[in-house]
Amino acid sequence: MPMQQLLLIGAGHAHAFVLEAFAQQPASDIAITVVSDSPLAAYSGSVPAWLAGECTLRETQIDVAALCQRANARLILSPASSINTQARYVALANGERVNFDVVSFNIGSTLARPQQQGENLPSYLPCDH
Repeated sequence: MPMQQLLLIGAGHAHAFVLEAFAQQPASDIAITVVSDSPLAAYSGSVPAWLAGECTLRETQIDVAALCQRANARLILSPASSINTQARYVALANGERVNFDVVSFNIGSTLARPQQQGENLPSYLPCDH
């Protein structure tokens, strides 16, 4: 039986759990590819600790590259641009095409400032100490 192709799009914490499971219990009949735009992924669950000054911003991030290495997964650093479900492949922004038998999308969270509307708004939200 040919090797099954598992494609994980995005490096959110759900995919981190999948990779950790494969790192602990490898499957020789499954090839894993992770597509992410960064070798690090924000873990939103630890943002409150960062905001409270209990850890650094780096400590809130998942080292996707290291996790892929432990799980024997291939990491491609390029955003996905389209999916063809009939032909079972994902096209990437770098021009590469990745075939899959099973694909999972987990884009995680993005830390971005909220959009502000109106005039004379502060460029930050003040916080009381």
